[in-house]
Amino acid sequence: MNLTQAQLDLEIERIPLDPYFLSTVDFIKNFGGDFLLLSAGCKYYIQRKLALIGAKNIYIIANDGFYGDGGLRMVRDENSLFYSEKFGIDKVSVVKYFRNKYDIIAYAGDSSVDFDACRMCDFRFAKNKLADILNLFNINHYKFKNFCDIKSILNSKSKHFM
Repeated sequence: MNLTQAQLDLEIERIPLDPYFLSTVDFIKNFGGDFLLLSAGCKYYIQRKLALIGAKNIYIIANDGFYGDGGLRMVRDENSLFYSEKFGIDKVSVVKYFRNKYDIIAYAGDSSVDFDACRMCDFRFAKNKLADILNLFNINHYKFKNFCDIKSILNSKSKHFM
């Protein structure tokens, strides 16, 4: 990337974020649920982006990382319960782990990497490639454009959580 740390941080500031993200996280937490941000990306930029928008107490499972040698360096934890040789994070392992801790799990994703983990969940929210794949396999899901859609659907389905 050949960037200074300040330049990298500026690029992180420019990453677009769904304007309804925080209000949906708050809705889930106010309803008594927990919110987990699961990514095969790098915790370095995720934490910085969340800090920029004032997000607090969001549990993140992602690859560790740091700034070094002009760019972002991702570190895969081979000792993690959720290690994947290919992506660093095995999303299926994460869902299996939390399946034993929660009665209901909702999952939102947008890519083929999300497919196996998403199909193990009670509520599936999908867009882009993930929605196409779920449609191909006739797996029930809710299409979403943004987190406002997710919040609205969860609110309408809240009887399932009682």
